[in-house]
Amino acid sequence: MVGSAAALLAPASWLASGGWLLLVVTVLVGLGASAGFANALAVLDSFEPCTGSITGLLGGVAGAGCMTVPLVIALLAKHTSLGYSGLMLCCLVSFGVQLLCVPAALAVGRWLQASRGHGGLTSGSVTKDVLPDEQQPLLD
Repeated sequence: MVGSAAALLAPASWLASGGWLLLVVTVLVGLGASAGFANALAVLDSFEPCTGSITGLLGGVAGAGCMTVPLVIALLAKHTSLGYSGLMLCCLVSFGVQLLCVPAALAVGRWLQASRGHGGLTSGSVTKDVLPDEQQPLLD
């Protein structure tokens, strides 16, 4: 979020010069974009073992985002006064949505565990319930 906000607030001439600000913004946005999938897996695995089906579903959602976001950026660049600043606006919005989804996912996971009547898996636990081979969690 910091990288996207900095790119939106910085004068265009600073970013166009290709100096240190462009490098810092690029690194920060890249780190923010890469953290979403890993965070989703970590939150999910704290409640249920991540099976191949769950990982595939998350990959499909990530793929849909990879197809949709460039289209939105191109439409913003062509049909609004934002131009290619729409890229950083899309990043800022998507990072904000990710940030809001983490506590919501944790709350829903805790609610589901409580409704099942068991504590479920605890984060950081070494042992997990034994599952059939096709449902084994993804481990190191």
